[in-house]
Amino acid sequence: MKYSKVIAVITAGAMSIGLSGCVSSGLVEDDSYTRTKVGAGVGALAGGLIAYKTSKNKKSSSSKRNKNVVLGLLGGAAVGGGAGYALDVQANRVANVLGTGVDNDPLAELDPDKHLIVSKSDDYVKIMFRDAEMFASGSSRLSGYTKADIAKIGRLLQEYPKTIVVVGGHTDNTGSAALNQKLSQARAVSFADALDESGIQNELSLLGCSFNAPLVSNDTKANRALNRRVEVFLYNEADKITTPCK
Repeated sequence: MKYSKVIAVITAGAMSIGLSGCVSSGLVEDDSYTRTKVGAGVGALAGGLIAYKTSKNKKSSSSKRNKNVVLGLLGGAAVGGGAGYALDVQANRVANVLGTGVDNDPLAELDPDKHLIVSKSDDYVKIMFRDAEMFASGSSRLSGYTKADIAKIGRLLQEYPKTIVVVGGHTDNTGSAALNQKLSQARAVSFADALDESGIQNELSLLGCSFNAPLVSNDTKANRALNRRVEVFLYNEADKITTPCK
C-alpha cells in the first residue's frame, strides 16, 4: 500500500451542540455513545436547514414546508447518528482487542503508568502508544510486543476498510529540532509500515511532530518520558481530519 508521508491538514468551520448524557471514563466499555448523540444532533440540524431552504425556494405551502423540515430532521439525525455510532463501536472494539478499555479521562495521558490509552472524541478514535521499551533510545525500530499490538489493530481495521488512519510521532526536546523531526517521522513511518504489513487496505497518512506538541513541559526526565509517544487516529469522515501534531 502507498501512503502519504505528510498529511494534508483539513480546516473547516466547527459547529457544536450541547447534548446531555452520561460520559464514562476509566478502563471500561464506554456505553455513553456521545458521538451518536452529537452526530444525530448535528445531522438533524443540517437536514432540517437543507429541507427548509429547499422547500422555501420551491415556494411550498406552509404546511408542506413544515412537513419537509420534519422529514429533513429525521433523515439528518439518522445519518449523523449512524456516523457517531460507528465511532463508538470502533472505540470499544479497539480497546477490547488491545486488552484495555476506553479511557476519556484527560488525566490519563499524564499518568506515567499508562502506556497504552484508547480514547474517543466526536470525530475520531485515538490510540496512544507510550513506553520506554517501545523504541530503543534514538531508534525508530519497534519492539516485538508493540508490533504485536499493531497487528491486532490491523486485523480489526480489515473489517473497517473505509476508516482513515492517521499516525503522529512525538519526541521530547532532547537534541536538535532537526534531529527530533527526523526521528519522530521515522517512528511514525515504522508504525505505518507495521500497519501496512498487517494487510490493511485503509487510507493511511503520517506526520512527524518532533517536540512541537508536548503533553507536559520537558523540564524533567519523567515529563520527557510522557512526551515520547506515537498516536494513531481513526477517522470515519475525511472532512473531520486534523493534524496529529496537536
